[in-house]
Amino acid sequence: MGCIHSKKPENSTQPPPEKRSHSHSQIKLDLTSYKAACRADPDLESVNSKLQQGVTRVINILAADAQIRSLSLNSLREVPGCLLESNEVVNAVLEHTNEIWENPELSDLVNDYFEISRNTVDLCLSLEKCLERARDRQAIVQTALNLFDEEHREEFSHGEKTSYSKTLQEFKKFKVAGDPFDDEFFSSFESVYRRQWELLHKLQVQKDKLGAKLASKKTWRKVSNVLFGVTFVSVLICSVVAAAMTAPPVVTALAAGASASLVSTGKWLDSTWTDCVNIIEEQRGIITSMHDQTKFYAIEELKTIGLLVDKLEKEMQSLSEEIDLGLKKEKAVMVVVYEIRKKIDVFMPAVGELRKRTAECGQQIKEATKKIIDKISQTPKRSSCCTTLECFT
Repeated sequence: MGCIHSKKPENSTQPPPEKRSHSHSQIKLDLTSYKAACRADPDLESVNSKLQQGVTRVINILAADAQIRSLSLNSLREVPGCLLESNEVVNAVLEHTNEIWENPELSDLVNDYFEISRNTVDLCLSLEKCLERARDRQAIVQTALNLFDEEHREEFSHGEKTSYSKTLQEFKKFKVAGDPFDDEFFSSFESVYRRQWELLHKLQVQKDKLGAKLASKKTWRKVSNVLFGVTFVSVLICSVVAAAMTAPPVVTALAAGASASLVSTGKWLDSTWTDCVNIIEEQRGIITSMHDQTKFYAIEELKTIGLLVDKLEKEMQSLSEEIDLGLKKEKAVMVVVYEIRKKIDVFMPAVGELRKRTAECGQQIKEATKKIIDKISQTPKRSSCCTTLECFT
């Protein structure tokens, strides 16, 4: 894994403004071509069906999050898997290895795809670090709750009111620790998003450049369409993740549209992409906006716990300041503590499950790439792509 590293993304995660209009209209044309290819190739239609199911599932989950302008751990668990449809690309590459490496244009596109996969590994690694920090913050809250029980028992046994100073001190540590989802995570997300846009644009350029020359070749048709479908879906998902933070009503509409178009092959691509283009055009700084709005407790479960901690602090401080109203205030404190316990009980299993899912995604990328390396090593002509792929090992 020596070659895996994070790069600071460029400021823009989308195509330049002057190219954006052409890019969107070109994608509409490519979608028409893609749908025709799906109808003509049962294998490609099968890939398209899997992509559709994954996108619909993720959009529906994100639509629920959009109602609260936040992302949940449940959403984060789904997104890496939907971004990582590498098995479909791997299968296509393995099926046509010799032809691909003999075709510079096609091998270059495949090389770019696996370079994006490396960025996705970076994203998984960043997410793992964030989840490790989230677990540390959970431990602080758990310690605070244990101290609360201890101080509450002492108050009961001694018959004297307590200021809960130890508990409050621990909750202050939680607040000082801040958001576990830092700039590195969002930078990795931006990098993946930007590279996917670049590959989508490159696919368009190559198709325009080569035209009918390669359109008649089965290998080009198969591999380029699989790459287009997978990359298109990745761009779509990244756009919807960002929109979940900045344009909740649009995400809700996307969910309804995706579900309604399930019966029509290809229609879901047209309708969902059209809505997504509107998101991108209307909110050109969508990723930056998402980043700005998620500085503190962007993940819904963490945000809720943070709000409860704030509420508990106020109640406990009030309890120590207003001895005469102690009984009434104490009941309020107990209610908030109970709510925090419930949230923590749900939060930790979710973190554990997400960590497992993230690790699986990263491992899946490496295993998929190893299959390609093994296959290439058996071919008479080893492509320069081999060097790039070997960076994963």
